[in-house]
Order: sequence, then C-alpha cells, then structure tokens
Amino acid sequence: ALFWLCLLICMPAALANQRWEALADPAFQHISSEQGLPHGMVSSMVQDQAGFLWIATGNGLARWDGYRIHTYKPQINDPTSMSDIVVQALHIDPAGRMWIGTSSGGLLRYEPEHDNFTRFTNTGADASHPLINGISDDGSGGLWLAPNRGLHHLDAGGQKITPVPRNESLYGDLPYGFIRKVLRTREGS
Repeated sequence: ALFWLCLLICMPAALANQRWEALADPAFQHISSEQGLPHGMVSSMVQDQAGFLWIATGNGLARWDGYRIHTYKPQINDPTSMSDIVVQALHIDPAGRMWIGTSSGGLLRYEPEHDNFTRFTNTGADASHPLINGISDDGSGGLWLAPNRGLHHLDAGGQKITPVPRNESLYGDLPYGFIRKVLRTREGS
C-alpha cells in the first residue's frame, strides 16, 4: 500500500516535470541586421493584435512577422509615411491601435488597413518639443505623452495635444524637465 501511495504522489510530479522539460530549452532567436533589423539600438518593442512584433530603432520602425522584417522609414513628399527615422516609444492602446513616439517628428498612429501612418505633429502641442519618449493610455481613450519637457495629453478624440500645467492640483507638482517614460497604475493614476 505504501508503494502505491508513493507512486500516486510521485506520478503527478513526474508528469509535471515532463511538461516543463519540453520548455527547458527556450528558443531564442537573435534578430540583427542580417535579418533586416535597421539598427542595433532598440528603444521599445510591442506586439500587436495580429501577432506582429514591432521594434523601435534608431534607423526606422521594424515589423517582424516571425520570418522577415519590414522596415518603415520617412519618405519624401509622403505625409502618410514615418515623420522621423529615430523611433523612441511604442504603445498599443486598449483599442488595439499602435502609437509611435519619435525623436523629432512627434506622435504617429499606425493605420493597419492602409499600412501607413497618421501624424499628430500639429495638434496644439508645443512645437518646440517634438520628441516623444514615452506613451501610455489614460484609461479614458486618450494618451499621456512624455515629451522632452513636462507631460502632455492627447484627448480621446485625437484632436488636441495639450501640455499639463505645472502645479495643477489634479496631477500634483509635475517636473518640467526631461521625462523618459510614463505609465498608468492599475488604480488609474
């Protein structure tokens, strides 16, 4: 009886180990310029709802489908192309839209149905701060943006980017200097 009891106790552990053994050697694939990555400096990555891995680099935006890389770069006289070659931040919002923050071209949104971009560079934001370091949703359909200075907000309709004033009672005393990233807590703050 003791033998059967030990067997019953050890069998689930042995089966669990077999399952984990299949995962013991994770498969990592190194993606480099040989596979088409446009630059070795990667500042952000996200995976969209279609399963594509998007990679923000210092020489364009890369989309990896698991087999090959497609690169997006600015095209002269095409306002639906990337606005800047240096991509700083990527964000997938709750609606599944991908937002791109650039070094000098402001904010972009990827339009998958046309495989192009909508630019949000002239929507009321301070034009002297086109750098977008970080992007996060605000929980109400808008976005928080971490530009070169302070904190900015894109309204839910995507019509206007406004700087958040310092010392505003709702948000506390915000720093004016360089903000690298912005995140929303689970509680919504």
